[in-house]
This record gives sequence, structure tokens and C-alpha cells, in this order.
Amino acid sequence: MLPSLTILHVDTAADWRGGQAQVEALVRGLAKRGHRNTLVTPPGSRLAERLRNGPDHTESAELDRSAQWPAAGGWRIVFNAARGEWDWFSARRLRQIVKSARPDVIHAHSALAHAMVWLGCAGRLAVPMMVSRRVDFPVGDNWLSRRKYRHSAFSYLAISSAVREALIQGGVASERIFLVPSGVDPAKFTYQADRSAARRALGVGDHEFLVINVAALVDHKDQATLIRAAEIAFREMPSLRFIVLGEGELRAALETQIARAGLGDRFRLLGFRNDVEECLAASDLFVLSSHLEGMCTSLLDAMLLGKPIVATRAGGVPDVVVDGETGLLVGVRQHQQLAAAIVRLAREADLRARLAAAGARRVRERFTLSRTVDLTLEAYRKALHQTAGI
Repeated sequence: MLPSLTILHVDTAADWRGGQAQVEALVRGLAKRGHRNTLVTPPGSRLAERLRNGPDHTESAELDRSAQWPAAGGWRIVFNAARGEWDWFSARRLRQIVKSARPDVIHAHSALAHAMVWLGCAGRLAVPMMVSRRVDFPVGDNWLSRRKYRHSAFSYLAISSAVREALIQGGVASERIFLVPSGVDPAKFTYQADRSAARRALGVGDHEFLVINVAALVDHKDQATLIRAAEIAFREMPSLRFIVLGEGELRAALETQIARAGLGDRFRLLGFRNDVEECLAASDLFVLSSHLEGMCTSLLDAMLLGKPIVATRAGGVPDVVVDGETGLLVGVRQHQQLAAAIVRLAREADLRARLAAAGARRVRERFTLSRTVDLTLEAYRKALHQTAGI
């Protein structure tokens, strides 16, 4: 077992998405194992708000050299906002925070956090520097990306095999990449949501088949392809209904596409919701339409709640969804394939039940938060050994 570590986490997002949910869960999980955490985040971030209000929160203070950590672990929050990849002021302040916190490991949780750590700390401090890579986008081929990603101070936590391959293609040595899948906490759900009441609240009839997508309204989530698939699927099954939970910059464009397709209220964008469990309970099928995807934690949530899955073969999705065993996989941006898979599962109740049961087992065996924390700690240990020259 590792001795108690001090980890400095850097997350630069002010909003709340899957990556921030993973950071919150990791900080809490590490604290429960007796490790100390400093979170560097922008003022007013959703992540800071959630950790500040949590039951395990021990401190929330600006930089304080005299702060003492409880023996059982915990965390504090220090504010530092990066205005861009070349923000020397925030990078210098981060270096001051690092010197005060004296962490055993620095863990950057976003591309901008990676840049801030590289600018302020790489080559200056003999501390292992970890970067969580959550997207399977190709690593940039510009000067800054090459300097960041190939710097010997950094190791990477890839959330899927596709992300790992993208890093290797980007010039990162394989021995500096650790496969650490995202995880979900099975205890986060009550498993007692009233399906009938949830369907009534959403205006869904008993005879209707509800398809749900939970994802930000951004290009790589590709709800545009899902809308095209829905047009085709409606011709075969008029009882289908679609809802999307999530917000993003493509809302107006997607609303226009829905209106032009004449889908009306059969395809609705419901925005960001706090009642995700109830909405998933109301649904009959979860669909992921992404054309790029590191690993979707909403997909894990749906599987954990026993929902059958149709998903694209994007990025790390095949790590989770085994075609024909825990869901059905289709090609990316293939709206006809997507429509056919949706209609097939809408018609085959026995297949839905088999896939859903197998999917829930797979998540509980391989994609729990506890396993994510364990693998992260193992990556820390290996990085500490590498830094020490062991």
C-alpha cells in the first residue's frame, strides 16, 4: 500500500461536464484512502462549489503556507484562473502554489491545465507530473503540443485504449502512458426511481418507446446524426420518442435541424438536468451518437441502471460496449445503421433485456470509481519510481 501522498490537482474548467465529475470523484476517493489533495481551479468553478459543499471538505482557503492537513486525508481549494496557454502570470502563481503545497504528484486534468503545469513547473521541479487525457482527438502537431506532450516530466492517464493510441501516434512514449478508465460509483443512484411517474413528467405515453441521449450539444457528440437516424426510424416505428439531456453551443443549429425535419415534440432537447436518474429510468434505450469519444461516463451510468445500449464505434466506446454482448455498435456518422439498430432493439424485448443485464455486470466489474482510484494510485506509484530513477 502507498504511504499517504499529497496530490496537487489542476482543473481549469469553470463549467461542469464529465471531466469535472471525474475530478470530484477522484479527489473524494483519494481522500477516503487517506491521501491529501490540493485542488487548483478558477474562482467560482462548479467543481469548487461541489467540493466546498461536500461532507468531507476540510479546508477552502487561498494559498496558506501554514495550513495543516488532517491525518485522515482531505482537500483544500486554491483559486487560479488561466487565461490561455501562454498565461505566464497564472503559471508563475501555480509554481508558488506547488512550492507551498509540496506535493508528491502534480495531476493536470485538462489540456489547459497541462499547458499551465508545463509552463510553470516542467524542468523546474523534480515532481512527477501526470495528465489525464480524456479525448481521442489527435495530439496537435504544433510547436507547443510537441513540447508539452513529449516532455520527459509528464506521464499520461489515458481513459481508453483509443486515447492511449492517439497519444502514441502523437509521439508520447508508451511507457509513460497508463490506461486508467473512467469510473462511476454504483452507490450514486437510488435504483428506486418511479418509472411511470418519470414518464408522465416527461409527457411520454405508456405505448411510446423512449430513446435517450445524455451528452453536451457539441460537434463530437454528433446529435445531428442522431436526428437524421430518428427521421428514418420514425417511418418504421411512429411510437418512438427521443430526448437529449445536455447543453452546448450547437443548440440553435440542432433545433433548426429538428424543425426542418418536421419532428416536432417527438425529438426534444431538454437541456441540462439534475434528475438524470429519473430520466434514464423513464427511457427504454440509451443511444450514443458520438464521432469522437474518449469514454462517455453517461454511457456507464445508463448501463449501470440497466439500459440497453446502441452506440457508435467511436474512440473508447468499444472498450465498454462489446457488440452483441453488452450493446449494439454501429459506424460513426452512419445514420442509417444507427436507425436500424434503434428499430431492432425497439422490436426485440428479449435482446434488450439480455444486453442490459450484461452491460450492468460489465460496468460493475470493470468501470467502477473504486477501480479508477486504485489504477490512478498505481500510476502515481510507477511515476514516482520513474522520477526517482528506480
